[in-house]
Amino acid sequence: MVIFYYQLLMACTLGILASVSIYKIFGKFAKTSSISFLKSFLLCLWVIPFTWVGGKFAYMLFDVWYDSTNMTSSFIERFWESGLIFYGGLFGAVLAILLIRRKIKISKEDLRLFLPVFALAHAVGRIGCFIEGCCYGRQCVENYFWCIFRNGNKIHPTQLYEAGYLIVLYSLLNYAIKHDSSLLETATIYLGGYALGRFILEFYRGEIYNVNVFLSLNQWISLVILLLIIVVSSKFMMNYNKK
Repeated sequence: MVIFYYQLLMACTLGILASVSIYKIFGKFAKTSSISFLKSFLLCLWVIPFTWVGGKFAYMLFDVWYDSTNMTSSFIERFWESGLIFYGGLFGAVLAILLIRRKIKISKEDLRLFLPVFALAHAVGRIGCFIEGCCYGRQCVENYFWCIFRNGNKIHPTQLYEAGYLIVLYSLLNYAIKHDSSLLETATIYLGGYALGRFILEFYRGEIYNVNVFLSLNQWISLVILLLIIVVSSKFMMNYNKK
C-alpha cells in the first residue's frame, strides 16, 4: 500500500492542532474569542476531508490538462494515486467553512484562529513531501552544502524551503492574533505571505505545471491572489480614509 506522507502528516497535524491548539492556545490570545474545543473539533471534521478532496481534484485537473494521456486509468485509480495541490485544498477548506460555520455558531472573527494552524499543518505536510520525495527542486547550479542528491544529481530541497517559510508565516500569524488583528488582516497576512513565498519558490521547483507563458501555473495563481489582496486592501483603505 502506498503511503502519501504529505497527505497523512498534514491531515493528522491539522486534526490534532485544530482540536487542541485553537481552543487552548489561540483562544487565549484573542481577547474577543468564544471558541470552544467542540466547535474547533467539528469545524476540523469538515475542513480536513474537503481540503483533501479539493487538493486531489485540482491535482487531477491540472495533471490531465498538462498531459491528456493521463486519462487512461479509471477515475477512482487516478483519484487515489493523485497528489494534492495546495490551492485546490484551500478552495475546499473555504467551501467547508462556508457550509458549516453558521451551523456550529463560529463567528467570522474567530475563523482567524484557524489560520496559524493551517500554516503549521502545511509546514508539517511539506516535511512529509521531503520524506516521500515529491515536490522536489531543480538541479543546483552552485554546489551549495544544503542541496540534496536525487537520481545522482544535487537538487534544491524545496520541500524544506517551503516548510521553513511556512513556520515563519505561522509565527507572524501568531503575532498578529496576539495583537488582536481582525479576520481581514490575518487572512491578508496568510494569503499574501503564502502567495509571495510560493511565487518565489516556484523558480526552484522541479515539479511544476508550466503553462508556457514564462511562469508556472502556481505562480500565476499566486499573482492573482496578490492582485486581489492589493485591490481589496486599497478599497478598504479608501473607505477607511473617507470615515
